[in-house]
Order: sequence, then structure tokens, then C-alpha cells
Amino acid sequence: MFYYKFVENGTQAQVVDYQEHCFPFVNVRSPFESKPCKLYFIGGNKDVPTGIYLSQPAHDNPCCKFVSGVGAVPPNFLRAYTYKGTNVSQPDFYGNSVSTEEWHGPENFKYWTVGHFDKLYSNWGHDIVFQDGPTGVTWRWGNFDVTDQDDSIFALPADLKTCSNTCSKFLSSSEHTALGEHVDMIHSGRVGRPEQAKAPLASDVARAKTKVPRKQFKGKTFPHMSAKLNAILQRDPLVETRKCSEWSLDELHQLQTQLFQLRHGAFESIYRSAKDNRRLRAGTGGLAVVQREWEELKGAISASGSTIATLAHDILRDGHCHEAVMWYVHHLTTDVKAAIKGIEIPLLSEKHHSKDENGPCTKLALSRRLLADSAKALQKVCTAHATKTGCAACHADS
Repeated sequence: MFYYKFVENGTQAQVVDYQEHCFPFVNVRSPFESKPCKLYFIGGNKDVPTGIYLSQPAHDNPCCKFVSGVGAVPPNFLRAYTYKGTNVSQPDFYGNSVSTEEWHGPENFKYWTVGHFDKLYSNWGHDIVFQDGPTGVTWRWGNFDVTDQDDSIFALPADLKTCSNTCSKFLSSSEHTALGEHVDMIHSGRVGRPEQAKAPLASDVARAKTKVPRKQFKGKTFPHMSAKLNAILQRDPLVETRKCSEWSLDELHQLQTQLFQLRHGAFESIYRSAKDNRRLRAGTGGLAVVQREWEELKGAISASGSTIATLAHDILRDGHCHEAVMWYVHHLTTDVKAAIKGIEIPLLSEKHHSKDENGPCTKLALSRRLLADSAKALQKVCTAHATKTGCAACHADS
């Protein structure tokens, strides 16, 4: 169901009610279950910040902010589009072939409207198909019942404080299992076998085979490299970012579990053959090996005194931020990245810890804390940090 109301100096909103199955990749769980949801596009409301709000009670989500700063589509939005042709056949919501006029907009957005010569629709300019630019996801329309809509239809389903919370793109622990069982729905390959998934694009393969990054992806030092790559991540329309220091280890583990499940095996084969630092450290052991290492390191941190534990946590967290970004960039196909558009990933920490002056992972610093670090937590997390930041060998000159 689609509801729309756009009044100058009044209600400017639209609601898309997915009554059986939420639209693909609202979060990574959405393709796996038939759960309804609603999207509220709110704009021009002095009491509610402009944005797209999601309600999916079946996932214990009464309301959250899905995208900030994007409201209802204005009636004259096609003014920003370019006319591309007429008599273009497109299927409507019901599967009917419609003779349409095709329009291309900014950032690869596309729109098809009823043409002058269609035999089914007499209302020239009526909406038939909308295609999202970054993801390629399409919405198809049918006949609209054009009547006045009550403002209550567009009221958010929860209080503003609740709806202002950013929608989580993460999965619960039980849903990680579902992700592993249904990863073929994204890859079009076999369940749990990313090496048998749909082949990545030629450009993805070419990038994987290129060991030396281009100049714009390199820095003179580790901090310089991290700052440059962070700037690129912050401009990427497919991801949301958050400072590394604002992430917990559990959040990073959850994110990396998700990324591990979505990886494509073709990249790992290329990296392993070339002994490339982008290869995964799990070998053939899979996710269980990775998670066992995580738990061992967390155990060592927990067994340490509070001062050592806090320092060790931050060092390990910084390493995970680098590793998570590397997995996202170098182990996911372009198609999958588009499918999970809006996923939140960490920015890179600019601290190297073992090369920084007075860094806690230098040999001198570790020797000074040897007696206080009976669980050898610092030694273990420093070794892990060095492994997880192996990208610096190619991205940083020193």
C-alpha cells in the first residue's frame, strides 16, 4: 500500500506499507523472513526532523530513523530528470506490460511513467516504475486511488524519542545462524559455500588481483593512511560510519560475523595464492576459528587488572576496526555492498600502538608492564593488532 500527501505549507509525507514482506535489505535479516514493515517519509514538519522512519514490530522495532534528511518526493521531482525515450515497455505492479516514457535522474535514479500510446492506462504521466540509483532496487506501481488522505495515516507509530534512534543494521545471535543458512539468497549460490556463489564482477576481480593500491589510497605514515581512507569511507554513499573509539568489541564481533558470512570465496582464493595480506587468517577453519580467537583474547583481557584490561581492550578494538573495514572493502562483491546499503562500519583508528612514540605495543612498553600483565593480555592483543592492521604494509609508506 502506498499513501502520499504533499500540501504546500502543510503535510508533506508518504507511507509505504509492506503488508507481507519488508523491502529487501532494510537490514540484513529482511530477505530471510516474511515480516511486514512500514516506511514513513516525513518532511516539512516543524515537530519531526525530515527523514525516512522504519516501523517493523515483528522485529521488536516500533520505530527508528532509517535515513536522515530525506522526506517525501515532491510532485515536480521529474524536473531534475532527463527524458530518455518513449514507448519503452515496463511491467506494472500487476505484471502488465505498459508503454512508458523513460527518465534518468541524478546518481543513476530512473523513472518510468505512462506514455501517450499505452492501451491500458489513459492517465499520461502516471507512475509505473521507480529504480533506486545506488542499489538498483525497483518499486512498481499500479492504479492509484486518488482521494484525500487523513493526516493520521502519516503519524509516526511511536514517540519522537523512540523514532529518533538510528535503525540497527545488525543481527541478533540467532539471526546470524539464519544468515549463514540463507546467504545464497544474496549470492545466488549454495548455502554456506561462498566459493560457489555467483561470480563477482570483472572489476571486483581486477581489484583483488591488484596488490599495490593507487596513490589516492596510500599515506606517508600509518596515521596519514588512516585519515585518507577514513575520508573515502565517509564519502561512500553505501555505508554509515562511526568513530572506532565509539565501538565495543561485541559490536565489532557482530559486524565481522555478518561480513564473514557475506564474503565471496573467489577473493580469498586470489589473496591466498598471492600471499596477499588481505587474506583471511581463519584458513580453512571458517568462522569457528575466528570466533574462538576472539573469545580467547576477550578471556585474556577479562583476566587482567582494570588498567591493563582497559588498555588491551582499546588496542584490540582498534585492530578490529581496521580488519572489519578490510573485510568489507576487499571480501564483499559490489552487488552485495549495494544490497546491504546503509550498513554501519567503523572508521579506522589512526593509532598504530607499536610504531607510535611511547605506544603500548613497543618492546619497551611491553617489558615495563610484564609483571602487571600476568595474563599476557597486552602481548596477545598487540600481536593480534599487528596482524589485523597488515593492510598498512601496502597502504602506508612507513
